[in-house]
Amino acid sequence: MDLLRFGESDFNSSYLAILRHGRRAHELSKDLFMICEKERLPSIETLVAPLVENWFIAERSVPMLVGELRQPRGLSFQHESFGAFECTTPLHLLSVRGKLARTTNHWYVLGQPALDATESLNQWDFRAGGSAAAIVVKKSSRG
Repeated sequence: MDLLRFGESDFNSSYLAILRHGRRAHELSKDLFMICEKERLPSIETLVAPLVENWFIAERSVPMLVGELRQPRGLSFQHESFGAFECTTPLHLLSVRGKLARTTNHWYVLGQPALDATESLNQWDFRAGGSAAAIVVKKSSRG
């Protein structure tokens, strides 16, 4: 994600870049408010979102989802990222049980976690108990 700049003598962001960033932030905000309002995640069945297989959380200054991207169900277009091992925009919400992740730009459906997903998830679990590990282990052991 780029740092927006405005009111500088040089290197200002374009109005279009500022508008795009605002739209992404607004969509993210709407999604998060909807979760609180309805007290549930959106339905995976109605969500058009890429599937991420062999996923884990990247060790960066902000959490980022990493994994193999797969084409969303019901869509027949090809994208260069599909099938590739990719890193998403910053991760804002993760539900291992709900099999969904929301980044700055998109929803993602979570497939099978990578072998080191538990460890990568625990680094972002600020509660000392590390309960996130149990969730990942239960999901991955179901096969």
